[in-house]
Amino acid sequence: DYENARAVFNEVQNDAAAPPELRREATYDLARAYLADGLYGEAVATLDSLDQALSSDGADPNQFGLKEQFLRGEAHMGQGQYDAAVAAYGKFLEAYPWMNEGVQPRLAAAYLALNDPASAAAALRLAADAATDN
Repeated sequence: DYENARAVFNEVQNDAAAPPELRREATYDLARAYLADGLYGEAVATLDSLDQALSSDGADPNQFGLKEQFLRGEAHMGQGQYDAAVAAYGKFLEAYPWMNEGVQPRLAAAYLALNDPASAAAALRLAADAATDN
């Protein structure tokens, strides 16, 4: 149950005695739990606080790579913020180009919502090309 998971992640996130890496991991997982319940605004706010933590406490910038950008894209899609979703998915794919097969269809959906069928078709072609690479 994601509500209970969020309670645990919040507890760890706010535990000043917990190592910063663990608190950041709890924040990341908290965003995932918000997404699982369709709480997109909460997920974006949580990811924003993760970004602040990563930039302010001397964190390893590679702790998450750019994995949180995928979560951000999902949250923006859920909020109907398709331009922001396209940007987030794009950042994710810059870091993880081998994820084209799974992420390009999401980009295509965002482009369609933005009434950009040409970009949607291009995204689906990239997904199909990635699928044949396996």
